[in-house]
Amino acid sequence: MRSLHLSLALIILIWTACNASAEIYKYIDPDTGQTLFTDDLSNVPKDQRKSVESRQEYVAPVAIEMTEETQTAATDKKTDDATPAQSELDRQKTELNTLKASLEKEKEALDTERETLLKLRKEAVTRAKLKAYDKRVKRYNEQLKAFEDKMKAYNDRVADYNDAVINQNE
Repeated sequence: MRSLHLSLALIILIWTACNASAEIYKYIDPDTGQTLFTDDLSNVPKDQRKSVESRQEYVAPVAIEMTEETQTAATDKKTDDATPAQSELDRQKTELNTLKASLEKEKEALDTERETLLKLRKEAVTRAKLKAYDKRVKRYNEQLKAFEDKMKAYNDRVADYNDAVINQNE
């Protein structure tokens, strides 16, 4: 009986540890004026904690992968049983893969722009350079927001696709 209680407690402990999610906090360093990101709210200066911008940590969507054995079994099964629903799922999968590749390229471009902005911040010492830098940062923030919206829409479509696959297999 005691081992049952210990096992149950261990399972609950492991389960709760697996469901951790992190928030990313964005704030401006008062000394250097740089925009910084952290996952620990205690690193944010106290006077900025009320106005700090927080976001959920980016989690890459789970890729749908099949082993060679399951792929051959799936192709054998669907050669004769290709239904309109299955062909629709195949079309959706192709669209999602194309969209994923496009989003990955966009993310790489945003990461490159972010690195460029970090370098430019150090060089922006005159009023004109600071103004140009601020415009570029605003444009970057708009692009980042648009990218986050696209990622949310993509993740919703992937969830819908996964639900359709599960429902078809039932």
